[in-house]
Amino acid sequence: MGKNHCEDPFVVGTYAVNYVRGLQDVEGTEHYKDLNSRPLKVSACCNHFTAYDVDNWFGIERYSFDARVTEQDMEETFNRPFQMCIQNGLNLDCGVFYTNNVENAVKQGKIGEAVVDQSLEYLYVVLMRLGLFDGNPKFNSLGRNDLCSNTNIELATEAAREGIVLLMNDNETLPLTTEKFKTLAVVGPHANATLAMIGNYAFDSKIAGTPCRYTSPIDGFSSYGKVNYEAGCPDVKCNDESLILPAVEPTKIADATIIVAGIDLAIEAESLDRVDLLLPGKQTDLINQVADAAKGPVVLVIMSAGGVDISFAKSNPKIQAMLWVGYPGEEGGEAIADVVFGKYNPGGRLPLTWYEAEYVNKLPLTSMQLRPDDTHGYPDGIVGTHFKQLIGFQRVFVAAGTGKKIQFTFSVCQSLAIVDYNGYSLLPSGGHTIIFSDGAISFPIQVRFL
Repeated sequence: MGKNHCEDPFVVGTYAVNYVRGLQDVEGTEHYKDLNSRPLKVSACCNHFTAYDVDNWFGIERYSFDARVTEQDMEETFNRPFQMCIQNGLNLDCGVFYTNNVENAVKQGKIGEAVVDQSLEYLYVVLMRLGLFDGNPKFNSLGRNDLCSNTNIELATEAAREGIVLLMNDNETLPLTTEKFKTLAVVGPHANATLAMIGNYAFDSKIAGTPCRYTSPIDGFSSYGKVNYEAGCPDVKCNDESLILPAVEPTKIADATIIVAGIDLAIEAESLDRVDLLLPGKQTDLINQVADAAKGPVVLVIMSAGGVDISFAKSNPKIQAMLWVGYPGEEGGEAIADVVFGKYNPGGRLPLTWYEAEYVNKLPLTSMQLRPDDTHGYPDGIVGTHFKQLIGFQRVFVAAGTGKKIQFTFSVCQSLAIVDYNGYSLLPSGGHTIIFSDGAISFPIQVRFL
C-alpha cells in the first residue's frame, strides 16, 4: 500500500546514503577532507520528504491530506532516513516554489537577503564541483555507448540478482538443472515483461532515461532450455479468463513450469495507492489451474514493489518454490533465470513485512502511528517503544564449506537509544540484548547500563 517504502528507517537511510554517493562520487575522490572541493558527477538528493506516503487512497491525496505525526514517530522513524541522506545541508527546491515566491518573501521581510545570498553561495559551490564552469567534458560528453557497455549491462544484471528474495523452496526444488529440466513452460502476465520491470518513473525519460535493452523472463529462460510461453492474462489486471486454458496446456508436458505473476504501475504507483493486498483479477485462478496441471515442479515468481497475499500458493503442494523479484530492471529476466538455475544464490530477507489480505481492514492507510499498540496487535518491549530494532547489517558472500569473519562497530548512544514521547533521544538503563544473527542461528549478548 502507499509507495511501499521499506519499513526499517535504518535500512532505508543506509540505502539512501549509498544510492546518493553512488550517483555523485567520482572514482578516486570519495575521501576528500574538504567536502566543498570534492568533485561530483551529479548533485543528488532524496525525494518525498517525511510523512508523505498517502498518494491517492479512496480520494484522499497527499496534496491535501493532513498527516498528523507524533514527535516520537517523527524523530525515530520518519525523519531518520532523510537525516542520514541530507546531512551537509539542502538548499535546492526541485520545483518552482522558491523561484516564484522568494522575491516577494524578501520584500515582505519574511526572509533576509543574507539568507538568500548564503543559499546561492552553497548552490554555486555545487555547480563548481560539478565542473560547469571549467569546461570539464568528462561527464557532459557521456552517451549511450558509454552507458550501454557490457560492464554496465552486467552491473544491471547483478543488481537485479541481489534484489531477488527466496520466499519458499520445498524439498530443495531449486536450483533446477539444465540436464534434467530441458523444456520449460514460462507463463503468466509478467512472463514477457519488459517496461513493467523498470517500475516507477519508467515513463519519464528526463528522470529514468531509456534502458539499453530489455531481457524479459522468457528471454532469460531461453538460455537455459526450450521455452513454451503463454501469457494466461492479457495484462496484470487479468480480467479475461479466456487465456487461462491456453496457458495450462504447455505445463502438462514441460519438465518444469515457471509462473511469473504480480502487479505493475496500473495497480501501485506514485499517485495511485493500493486498496487491497491480493493478486488482481483472475491471477489466483491462473496460478492454481497451471499448478494443478503441471507435470514437473512449479516455481512461482512475484513481480511487485509491495507485499502480496500469496498464502494460497504457500499451501498449494504443487507449488514447490517461490521468488519475489521486485521490479528488477532492464536485465531482470536474466537475473530471474540465473537464480532459478543456480547461477546465483538468492537472499532470504524481505525488505518489508508481507501481511495477509485482511490486514487492510485493521488499519486505514491514513493512520500515521508507528508506535506499539496492543489494540492493533503490536507488542511492546518497553512500554511505548519497539520490541526490537535493527542497528547494523552487512551483506557478505561466503563460498560453500567456508566461513568469513565480519566486524561491527556500534555507538551506544546512537544504536541503543530510544526516543520518548517528546522526541528526545534517551539511553534506557537496565538490560539490553544485542542479537547477532545470520538468519538461521542467533547469538544473543546481554549488556546492562546503570
